[in-house]
Amino acid sequence: MSVAANHRYRKFKNGLMNTLAIVCALLVISPLGFILFYLIRQGASSINWAFFTNLPAPVGQVGGGMANAIVGTIKLVFLAAIMGLPIGILGGVYLAEY
Repeated sequence: MSVAANHRYRKFKNGLMNTLAIVCALLVISPLGFILFYLIRQGASSINWAFFTNLPAPVGQVGGGMANAIVGTIKLVFLAAIMGLPIGILGGVYLAEY
């Protein structure tokens, strides 16, 4: 087999395998995309300002909000930043100096 023919064969195999990988990735990701689209379509009507500012409703009652979850997430991120930032900054300064 000549060098040019071998090069064309390898380029063909490379293109074929790239196409196969892309098709397989799309086959795996498409059900997740359909699920995400369904969730957004069904849940978009429930999103309003009260959803973000009201407290959660008791079990069995309609409505309620996410205020506790949002405040808890902000507190958690703030505490993690208080602990992690000084260590990260000091570690970066140490590595830059030595």
